[in-house]
Amino acid sequence: MEINYYLEIFSGILYQFLISLYSSISITASNTKNISHFCEKAQGDPDMISRLQKIIFGVFVLAAAGGLFVMFGPPRLMAKTETPDFCASCHVMESQFEAWFHTGAHRSIRCIDCHLPHENFGAYYTWKSIDGMKDMFIFYSGRVPETIRLSEHGKKTVQSNCARCHETTVEKIDRARNCWECHRWLQHNLAGSRLTVN
Repeated sequence: MEINYYLEIFSGILYQFLISLYSSISITASNTKNISHFCEKAQGDPDMISRLQKIIFGVFVLAAAGGLFVMFGPPRLMAKTETPDFCASCHVMESQFEAWFHTGAHRSIRCIDCHLPHENFGAYYTWKSIDGMKDMFIFYSGRVPETIRLSEHGKKTVQSNCARCHETTVEKIDRARNCWECHRWLQHNLAGSRLTVN
């Protein structure tokens, strides 16, 4: 079967789990007057503590199973998630993909080469998971902003990767500014257009 099929199944299961978890938390919270009352009730009620432990354990098991499935499941699934085509499979990223593909100065490299940290294996896969889950939640919850912007962590990551790839060039310049403040045409929404620097 095609890898996209497995990704759709996994995404759907995870989405349904998150919705049910959110609704169960909302129902539990709405049945209590406030958080302190909820905590007092939980301290005296072993069944509620047991239920919370089961929920936390379930979230952990699901996350671990999902991670193992993605890493060791269908062949090349992890490699598939590292391609620009996978990033573009989310329709909100189409314009970024098109700008990169047609006019991007870096169209010979992958999205993850700029947008994920490369200091070590652990940081890479941790942020790949965090960013992927965040993007999936934003997409499926319908909270996609009009203009997609880098987070503060994303800015640090991209800046670090610019310096990593262009090490011999950046060692000669002042690094107080972000690279894209001068090289504005490298931004996805401005790709291909030359702008003057203020």
